Amino acid sequence: MTSYLKTTDNINQLLQKGFLYHQDGQFNKAQKIYNKVLHENSKNFNALQLNATLLFQNKKYKEALSIYELALDVNSNFAPLYKNYAAVLKELKLYDQAIKSYNKAIELKPDYTEVYVSRGNLFKELNFFYQALNSYDKAIKLEPSVAMLYNNRGIVLKKLNLFIESLTSYDKAIELRPDYAIAYKNRGIVLHELRRFDDALKSYDKAIQLKPDYASAYNYRGVTLLYLKRFKEALRSYDKAIHLEPNYADFILTKAFLKLLLGEYSEGWKLYEFRKKKEVLKNNYFLDSKVLKYGTSSIKGKSILIYSEQGLGDTFQFCRYLSLLKKLKPKKIILYLDKPLIALFSEFYNEFKILEKGQKIPKNIDYYCSLLSLPLLFKTTLNSVPKKIPYLSYNHDKFLNWKYQLGKKNATRIGLVWAGSNAHKDDRNRSLSLNKFSSILQLPFEFHSLQKEIRDCDINTLNNFKNLRQHQNNLNNFSDTAALLNNMDLIISVDTSVVHLAGAMGKQVWVLLSFIPDFRWMLDLKYSPWYPTAKLFRQTKIDDWNTVIKKVERELIFLKPNCNLK
Repeated sequence: MTSYLKTTDNINQLLQKGFLYHQDGQFNKAQKIYNKVLHENSKNFNALQLNATLLFQNKKYKEALSIYELALDVNSNFAPLYKNYAAVLKELKLYDQAIKSYNKAIELKPDYTEVYVSRGNLFKELNFFYQALNSYDKAIKLEPSVAMLYNNRGIVLKKLNLFIESLTSYDKAIELRPDYAIAYKNRGIVLHELRRFDDALKSYDKAIQLKPDYASAYNYRGVTLLYLKRFKEALRSYDKAIHLEPNYADFILTKAFLKLLLGEYSEGWKLYEFRKKKEVLKNNYFLDSKVLKYGTSSIKGKSILIYSEQGLGDTFQFCRYLSLLKKLKPKKIILYLDKPLIALFSEFYNEFKILEKGQKIPKNIDYYCSLLSLPLLFKTTLNSVPKKIPYLSYNHDKFLNWKYQLGKKNATRIGLVWAGSNAHKDDRNRSLSLNKFSSILQLPFEFHSLQKEIRDCDINTLNNFKNLRQHQNNLNNFSDTAALLNNMDLIISVDTSVVHLAGAMGKQVWVLLSFIPDFRWMLDLKYSPWYPTAKLFRQTKIDDWNTVIKKVERELIFLKPNCNLK
């Protein structure tokens, strides 16, 4: 018995020495000691979990996972082990297993605040916002005086568009910790969403006072100044953010947006290239040595792959450059496009090879270029926007099929789009509910819904308007949409891909725009430099769609019910 205790004491002393090395950052020495202990006893629980933690800290996640699993075989009732095991699973993107491990830790230790927070953070990253909120609320119940928990809760509530509740949570975080710069910045973001712009600026300023090098606060401050149309101040705020973090793509892109919105294209397009360095967008791009860059001398005789990258509307807008690219006499142009675009582009750009994204790319490509980089390559200014319209068309057989389905035209045909995809980052500002169009739908025209996706909130309204014909079940791709568009005399739409398709086809299109629209629509203009057949109806105040609808209604009243718009 005495010999056993002596051996155990020696092992514990050795592990203590290894742990001190570990804490001191001398990982190699620590690991040698852990391995020595495990050599003597492969089931020593402390050596297993310490070794796994060391491997995790050195980002050797697969090795750490194996060691944690060995530790769990030795002791499956130790809650902190499940917490650490979950952290490794998260890094390996094994999210379901990570959540199960967090749940097991909580089962073993119901008052484990740290695990509630970690689980909430993972739910937040996975966009499971209600589950995240539940986890944070349980952590707060256990430790109601921790400011960080209220800040995290505020972030999730903002994601759920529960802005008042989010503001309350940030206020509580600041009450608990008056020097909490991050909470002040986040509070400013929510105040911006609540359209309390002056209060938002005060909150950003307080964050900056507490943390003078707070680049993110300067950037968001610039966004709020943009919405106040204080453009010079917004630019100074963006520049300060960029000065503090010169390689952070998000800050450079907010400046690019402002420059392009103001029509300062020479600088704007160059700055816009930084989108390729934005973490959430990186996978959209080819970023190797074959990228066709600004200043490339010649592409004559070369094979070029042009690819779509973000929204479908972007592809419709910038494919106009393909005719200019063709004049530079490349050997071959390959278009690499999203699936909904394939049928339309195969019909109209049949001189190019069309590939659906995900298909195998030929090996002999000389250059890759994203569509949205073409304005920079062609040095586009406001005076040199390619305006040859149409540059997209429709399938004639599908056009005739739609014409037959629509039957005899009894009045001017107007196509309506009132909402874009709710996944769009700016959907809250650009989309409307269908009931906003109620007064327009009372007018003596023949209305057609061009919506592919109908939101739940619009279904009853849509069914109540018998003079608004529905076609969503027959719109399988944009080739179908283009043929339907060509049967319309006028398209009225919020800022969606249909607007860009209609403009590219040279159709008469009225565009309903928010107070600060996407950069391509610029400011104050009634007509677009990109689409000669588009007429722009702009908000004059934030969120004031009623005035926009009234302007559209007045314009329609002046139209004869049976006119053909050209």
